[in-house]
Amino acid sequence: MQPEKIASIIALSLAIVASIKSPTKAESLTAVNGIIRYPSDWIPPLTICAVNVITWEKTVCIQSVAEQQTFRMLLPPGQYYFSAEDSRRHGTTPVG
Repeated sequence: MQPEKIASIIALSLAIVASIKSPTKAESLTAVNGIIRYPSDWIPPLTICAVNVITWEKTVCIQSVAEQQTFRMLLPPGQYYFSAEDSRRHGTTPVG
């Protein structure tokens, strides 16, 4: 399978929208947990981003490591679209 098709499939497989309700006064961020799925028997390092559906800005991006199967982000209230790209294609270095 071509890398471009794989990247598209990854983006689609993580393309979910989450609504995060306003936290109480004592809270400012809400934890969001996700499961990473990849169309292969090996999961590469990924750049996973939460994109605000109102502003279309990347609110938070994290780096996963190879074979990582879950992720966690802390996000402010809002509605988000989640996307992922293979970190190796963009020269970023995963942290973990």
